[in-house]
Amino acid sequence: MNKGATLDDVLRSVKVPAEVLAKAYLLPKYDDPEFLVRSIYHFYAGWFDGNPVHLKPAPATDLALELAGLVGGARKLAERAAALSEAGQSRLAVQLVEFASAAAPDDPGIQVARAAVLRTCIDCESSLMGKAFLAVYEREAEQRAKR
Repeated sequence: MNKGATLDDVLRSVKVPAEVLAKAYLLPKYDDPEFLVRSIYHFYAGWFDGNPVHLKPAPATDLALELAGLVGGARKLAERAAALSEAGQSRLAVQLVEFASAAAPDDPGIQVARAAVLRTCIDCESSLMGKAFLAVYEREAEQRAKR
């Protein structure tokens, strides 16, 4: 941080040694080490993470609609998200499926895909906090799919 590293830089460089995480009393069950790194970063650096996109971001829906238009529609984003999820790239999959959902919030097919991507992420998540947050959005997607 003192050298001007962005939050992404810090997240990719800070690694908790495996032998530390293997200790029964330090297993990341409730929380995740990444969440703690984020908290420490924000404690010392404030809300801005060093990425100019996050200084004054476009509204998420505007960005989602623009991306959907570029790739041929919100369903294309959802399809790609599903493929990424199946390939184990859950972070990218969630990002894309959330863009798809923001671009077409009333599309039941997209909500079904969203719920499936989120379910895969929940199944792969080790922390209870991560599972809980993801589950809230999975339930929301399931409800929206039934409308």
